[in-house]
Amino acid sequence: MNGLMDTPTIPGNQPQPDQNAQSTGQPVDTKALIQQLEAKIPPEMKQDYQAIVVAGMRVLFDDKTHKYFTAAIQQGQQSGNLPKRIVQGIVKLIQVVREQSQGKMKMAMAFPAAITLLCHALEYIQKTAGKTFDGATIASMVKALTAALFHSFNVGPQQLQKAVEYQRLQGQARQTPPQAPTPEQTPDAAMPSYKRGIQVVPKTGPAIVHEGERIIPASKNRFYRKRRGR
Repeated sequence: MNGLMDTPTIPGNQPQPDQNAQSTGQPVDTKALIQQLEAKIPPEMKQDYQAIVVAGMRVLFDDKTHKYFTAAIQQGQQSGNLPKRIVQGIVKLIQVVREQSQGKMKMAMAFPAAITLLCHALEYIQKTAGKTFDGATIASMVKALTAALFHSFNVGPQQLQKAVEYQRLQGQARQTPPQAPTPEQTPDAAMPSYKRGIQVVPKTGPAIVHEGERIIPASKNRFYRKRRGR
């Protein structure tokens, strides 16, 4: 897909047949990948993207759930399929965030948010386990992650692109400030209002009237007041 849903340009990305192959090239700056990805996200969609990333980071590093993340890393290292286990973990993480959002998570932003969460996970592994990942390995992981998310959401590229456009329009509408009411729509604060009623309007001029009120001409009002002795 073009534009927003394009895979970030990953340095050292060369075709790699096996997702679980060991890294052989130079490690990639995952922070730079995140910056590159976020630069493509329109301002009106960043709020939804950031909401998914924040929720995902909370699950990854929360005291109650972080143990599952570290266990997956250890299992992946022991079995030699760490990249695959990481991808599977990010897919499950997106599913958890989706459930926690109670249907409010925007599918279109789940894809770039998942890649960002993947980069954060790789950065953590590099710092804590000394494991680095080259461009070919990360590119393979991003490709596998995207395919797994398509399957998880049960959508294809065309459906996702439509979701992106729809969410873009929603974001634009959300960010567009409401138009200021015209003078005809905005009651003048100084304009009198007689919602509680009044025997005699003190002076001629515009006034606010309310639905259901009854207005009596001055000539008839003088007659009624005379009969009532007022």
